[in-house]
Amino acid sequence: MKQKNYTKILSFVLAVLLVCLLITQLLPFWNCSNCKTHKENDRMISIAEYILFPLDHKSLTSDMTNVYKAVYGEDLFDAQGKKWVFTVDEILICPLLVLVGCLLGIVLCIVMENKLYGILCGAIAGIAGVMGYLLYLPLQIGPNWQIHLAVAGVTAVASIALLVYDIIVRIKAIRAKK
Repeated sequence: MKQKNYTKILSFVLAVLLVCLLITQLLPFWNCSNCKTHKENDRMISIAEYILFPLDHKSLTSDMTNVYKAVYGEDLFDAQGKKWVFTVDEILICPLLVLVGCLLGIVLCIVMENKLYGILCGAIAGIAGVMGYLLYLPLQIGPNWQIHLAVAGVTAVASIALLVYDIIVRIKAIRAKK
């Protein structure tokens, strides 16, 4: 019985971490000089805003290329020596996994009796976030990407630890029945 209480508490902690990871996706992240925004002087857009309203932010990919040059002092070039321009696919894959994983994980961790699926969604969201922030250059251009990476890393580690704990509890329960 004590182990079930620990699992519920840890699932709640994971849900809170997933909410934090979701909030990082909703905070302003990229500076977009020619994007349509809701406020006239506000040129910062969030990752979620770009995913939900990509037509309002068509110039973001070229803005990112210019920001990359400003930050790192050089242009990006592809294998053929042409100047690299970020594509939408590079920007959307990991953040979309993070958003969907967070939303599903929060709902499943709080609502469902069987927490395993919520833990798996949390692990997917955390690992996708860590891999995205480490591997995709567009996600390293935001001024606070290290904070996003840290939250994704803590979420990934916590969900994997909770997954291992949950599996151990299930194995002990099966052995106790025998």
